[in-house]
Amino acid sequence: MRKDTAVFIITHGRAEKQLTLDLLRQSEYSGKIYLVVDNKDEQLSEYKKKYGDVLLVFDKKKYAKGIDTHINSFSMNSALFARNACIDFARQLTFKYYFVCDDDIKCVKFKDGRAGKLKTQVAKNIERIFSAMVRYMENAPLQELGIIPDNTYIGGVNNSVKRGVKWNVCQIALFKTASPVTFKSIMWEDVATLSRDIKTGKIEFSPMFLSQCTPANGTNEGGCKKMYENSSDYANSFMVLLDRPDAIKIEFKKGKFMMRSNHAAMHPCIIHERYRKERDDA
Repeated sequence: MRKDTAVFIITHGRAEKQLTLDLLRQSEYSGKIYLVVDNKDEQLSEYKKKYGDVLLVFDKKKYAKGIDTHINSFSMNSALFARNACIDFARQLTFKYYFVCDDDIKCVKFKDGRAGKLKTQVAKNIERIFSAMVRYMENAPLQELGIIPDNTYIGGVNNSVKRGVKWNVCQIALFKTASPVTFKSIMWEDVATLSRDIKTGKIEFSPMFLSQCTPANGTNEGGCKKMYENSSDYANSFMVLLDRPDAIKIEFKKGKFMMRSNHAAMHPCIIHERYRKERDDA
């Protein structure tokens, strides 16, 4: 792997269960890998004992003071702070590019829909995938490039692959250190941040030929599980709405709140040059 690129795995309360780290090591990933943990983690001593050589510890209280959480009273058990700490670690360690990964990724897959039917193959060489992603970012005006969850492909080729890209990045994301993405919102920070950035013309997406798998929602202890158990879909959706009231609305259907996006309003529209009118300053 390139020497100017690092992988930061953000983790909390999972010193005994590092699925992403195990996955990278099993695939013989040769690049720099770091675990990013906060100084308030109850398992910090265990992290230091097991991963001292690749462990990076940040002051959670310090980051909580300088980040827009979108709410006055909030839980400290959020990935928001770790995601922003990775920016500073990338700068301090002088990496040009960096991946930020959740700590519970079980596998990465290829998706092939060229024959009109979706085929899936588990990727064995993740280093080649990450290297290709860095090369692509090196030659394209991107702020963030990701690998989306496997369940995004529900519906087959017509409902997924043919779209080309998914305007969503979560769990695995690549960034440029020179122009990093700053995260906001205590919950659904990835969705809220991307929705905000799209409005200003930043390009952040995931290609529709890769996916990643994690344990079923709510089955993996640690991380942000307790925070989301104590929250609600309404509160989570409202965090996104705060950034994009022009494109997001919350609906109540079948006994639960759901976030809806107006995709036509979500992205900036560029008018073709042929519609330009000359100014008459006379």
